[in-house]
Amino acid sequence: MPSSSKPPSKCAKLADPVAAALTTTSLDRGHRLGNFWNYPTFNPASTRLDLMPASFFTSVIDGAAGSRFTYADLGCNEGDLTLPFFSALLSHLPSPGLRAAGRAVGVDIDAELVERAKERAKDEGNGCVEFRAGNVADSSVLAAVLSPLSSPSPPSSSSSSSSRLSLISVFSTTMWLHVHLGDVKFKDFLRDICGRARMLLVEPQPKKCYANVNKRLKKMKQPTVDLTGLAMLEDLEGSIEAVILENGFERVVHGGAEGETPWGRSVYLYKWMGEGKAKEEKPAEEEKGKKEEKEEKEEKGGKEEEKDDAEEARAKKRKRESEQEKEKKGADAEEEAEREDGEEEEESEGEGGYDSEEERMKYDFAKHDMEGRRGDEGFDSDEERMKLDFMKHDMDNRW
Repeated sequence: MPSSSKPPSKCAKLADPVAAALTTTSLDRGHRLGNFWNYPTFNPASTRLDLMPASFFTSVIDGAAGSRFTYADLGCNEGDLTLPFFSALLSHLPSPGLRAAGRAVGVDIDAELVERAKERAKDEGNGCVEFRAGNVADSSVLAAVLSPLSSPSPPSSSSSSSSRLSLISVFSTTMWLHVHLGDVKFKDFLRDICGRARMLLVEPQPKKCYANVNKRLKKMKQPTVDLTGLAMLEDLEGSIEAVILENGFERVVHGGAEGETPWGRSVYLYKWMGEGKAKEEKPAEEEKGKKEEKEEKEEKGGKEEEKDDAEEARAKKRKRESEQEKEKKGADAEEEAEREDGEEEEESEGEGGYDSEEERMKYDFAKHDMEGRRGDEGFDSDEERMKLDFMKHDMDNRW
């Protein structure tokens, strides 16, 4: 994009990231905010419209029933899709009066693209569509640019049906919002638009597109965007839909209206179920969830209790078997000890308490000699007699 002044070399240092990104558009050619010039040459508006048969437009009109049809296209670029899509919507309104009363606004962050859109609308003689520049992620800015389309809200309800637009569309803009806002603020944006519409039309960029952003920026030797911490990428479309459904919407399914574009993107249509119904169904869902959680806990608790009982029984069995094994080993040890004692006793009795057969024979000979001498009184001396008496006494003890 042409720029009257040289952009800063390090836009990350600027206080406003969006303003910083806009100053580099002439260098990154829209690959930082999605504000591509001549975007329709990439993905023609007619291709998207071909995915939307008459039944799709009828469902939009029926779901957004009201005295005046109002439409907002967020991330409108040059208005190439905004203008023909709104014309198609008006053509399905049931009366000329409703068609004449229909109004639309296209919003884009790039003021240059908005000026091109205004010129296009003027050339087509379409005075029912306005184009405004603004950051749709800023709730106060969004409220300001959409205010001409909204009817005054009753004091009792900020999200009354009368204050909601008939339809809000987000065509291939979700990724650029998500990248710069992060998960939390991106979900806040989704909740914000849910509170402003009776029908939502969303065409989210798939996960693979996120990686392509930095690939292109690297080729152009431009700073890349930070993709870390985007947990929603694990299930991007499911995460987006979850936020929308939590805010009182239901998905409307139409064969051709909910298919993939040739560039691999799905188009989803959601219908607001109404303030009263949304409030009634949410507690019911919460109650159902609590009941299921309680049943799951009880079932899990019962299984855990059975598991504990079985484990306790197994522990008791192991303890009992261990004690029995110890008793058996003790009895066997005692029996073995008794057997060994008996064998030793028998051995001791058999040998007469001698250390060896040789010792026994030695003492037997001495005893025989002593008894022979005693009979003959044949001791050489009193000392010899006392010595032999001692030996006899010792032999008597061994026996």
